[in-house]
Amino acid sequence: MVCRADKILVIKRALHIRAGGKICFPGGVVEYGETIEQAVVRELHEELGIFVEPVKELWQCTIRSGTRLHWWLADIETNPEFSPNPDEVETYAWLKVEQIKSMSELLPSNADFFTAFEAGEFELPLIF
Repeated sequence: MVCRADKILVIKRALHIRAGGKICFPGGVVEYGETIEQAVVRELHEELGIFVEPVKELWQCTIRSGTRLHWWLADIETNPEFSPNPDEVETYAWLKVEQIKSMSELLPSNADFFTAFEAGEFELPLIF
């Protein structure tokens, strides 16, 4: 997850992929032989053409399928040039927490992330 002031970077997934059309944080799977930090860097570059630096893990959860998700905070350069990969991303946006939470297309796991945040399980570097 990438934060800037009072906003979080989100994507709308390409329609032809799993969970197509859903709103979520950019990210993906850890490939064989890769650390989670390396996956964070690779996934954001693959999806949006940007380079990030992993900062710290914020939270973990296991979804219904049994998949373990790791939620990481990452830094981004001041004025990155975004180049969304149309094979994975329909569009991207910087949105406030309340905007993201109100979206009907929000992935359930991302909604769970905000529930944990509101329960005080971790902090975000956002200015409210």
